[in-house]
Amino acid sequence: MQRRLIAVALALTVALGLLFADLLIRPISAPHAVAIGLGTALGGYGEMSGSQVFPTDIRAEQLSPADLQSFFAGYSLVSDNVWLVSMDGEWIAGGPISNGQPENHLTVIIDAERGTIAGIVASP
Repeated sequence: MQRRLIAVALALTVALGLLFADLLIRPISAPHAVAIGLGTALGGYGEMSGSQVFPTDIRAEQLSPADLQSFFAGYSLVSDNVWLVSMDGEWIAGGPISNGQPENHLTVIIDAERGTIAGIVASP
């Protein structure tokens, strides 16, 4: 009987947690977005190396849904609330489209609701 009560209580806790999980998610702050972006820039992402120098001129900008549509026309993002964390540094891109030249500007696209990385954009 006691095991059954524990199992029911556990199942109820999990069910309520899943039901209200979206209500508990809070958008991340600008400093948190910068920390995520800087961590990505230093550690690398996909076929992009970590920065060869410590990044400078780090800035975070939160895009409104209207700005998001114009900036990412044709792309599908999980959220309509993102942070763009941009910085200068030196990154080396790998893969088949790499020209071997370093990229000097990096923008990390972060889902502001969950703090997950939606992608990166690098340019000379």
